[in-house]
Amino acid sequence: MDFLIEDGTLKRIREPGEKVIIPEGVERISQSVFSYRSGIRRVMLPSTLKRIDDWGFSNCRDLEELEIPNGVTCIGHAAFMGCNSLRRIILPAGLTELANDCFSYCRSLAEVALPSSLKTIGRLCFFHAENLCEIHLPEGLEEIGYQAFRCTSLREVTVPSSLRTMGRGAFSDDPGIRINLSDSIGCVPNDMCIIFATGVETVERFTAHSVSVTDHVSGETLLCVPMFPDESDAWMKVLNRVWGDLSRFDMAKVDSAFGLIRSYETKRDVALFRLRNDVALAPGARETYLKYVKDNEERIVSEILRRDDPSMLDFMASVGALSDSALDGYIRQAGELKATVCCAYLMERSRSASGNDDSLSLEGLW
Repeated sequence: MDFLIEDGTLKRIREPGEKVIIPEGVERISQSVFSYRSGIRRVMLPSTLKRIDDWGFSNCRDLEELEIPNGVTCIGHAAFMGCNSLRRIILPAGLTELANDCFSYCRSLAEVALPSSLKTIGRLCFFHAENLCEIHLPEGLEEIGYQAFRCTSLREVTVPSSLRTMGRGAFSDDPGIRINLSDSIGCVPNDMCIIFATGVETVERFTAHSVSVTDHVSGETLLCVPMFPDESDAWMKVLNRVWGDLSRFDMAKVDSAFGLIRSYETKRDVALFRLRNDVALAPGARETYLKYVKDNEERIVSEILRRDDPSMLDFMASVGALSDSALDGYIRQAGELKATVCCAYLMERSRSASGNDDSLSLEGLW
């Protein structure tokens, strides 16, 4: 086996076997030294090593496990990206940052020991580490980057109280993932905003459109927040400021941002969401949302009829936003749209409103 070493830097290796023992005295592994090498199953790193450069082991497809000595303080961008056979890695004590893409596409990676010194996990760091079922995030960790654990097999994550920033899509978008939060607040943006509040224990529902947070002990729903994009971005900026405030989350601040939304679609979605999920909804805010829905009743009902969604019609009726005087017109519209189920609902409601007990027929409506 032939090494090219200059000034403590390993720059090239010739004819490696299944096991590579890098000699003591090497302090740095240069870019791409092990990239796209086949047949290498294990590498013994020297105690003198301090740095692994960008792409150092990327796509070293047969590498199965690695223990990085404690002297290493820097692991570069995409250093182990695409190491498909890598099952286990021990990271050095004292390491403060895992760079972007560090272990992305390490599809066999199942065991990772993160050091207590770690402060930052870069974007896409464990992206598509599909066999990763469990991870311990150490106390002291402050930042998790964009999609850092996306497309893994994680089903439960305990987030340390030290965390301050989490990039959007940091964990799987599967709403079944359980995220255990500490008592301290952090700043955790989803695709549009962030989740976290003092005292919250478990995020039960986590989608691109809403976040519902419940206490896993009592089962009480603590927060239920709409996450919809707005063309002006003003509303989302307010939400980001509210979520990032290092105090107890205040739902009233979210509701007060309703007036900043410009697009009809976003205002409609937020108003309907908050009326249906009225956690911490103050009477004044409820009246604001309800007025908007009532003012736009015809437009909203037309959209519901196009989707043939009787449950939403029933909700509109429950909040007084389905006018009896407009039922005949809605029935005709439902017939034109062939919204069969909504039409039946509206006809039944019309019968009840008129006090007419005669049975109704749908014949002739289509």
